[in-house]
Amino acid sequence: KPDAKEFSMLTAALAKQRELYQKDPKAAEKALHVGESPPKKIATPAETAAWTLIANLVLNLDETVTRN
Repeated sequence: KPDAKEFSMLTAALAKQRELYQKDPKAAEKALHVGESPPKKIATPAETAAWTLIANLVLNLDETVTRN
């Protein structure tokens, strides 16, 4: 689990991504159509794109990636 500082950083990153995608809906739509799985449309494109970026951030942390 993230500590308080990490949680704060993730929260700030999510807020920034939401802001960026709300200002640029075309970028949100474009981000959602990368890969094979179509979006399930359970949230707005901006919200889904923002969370997708946060998931990408977390999944690329050294703590998440198995090395050696």
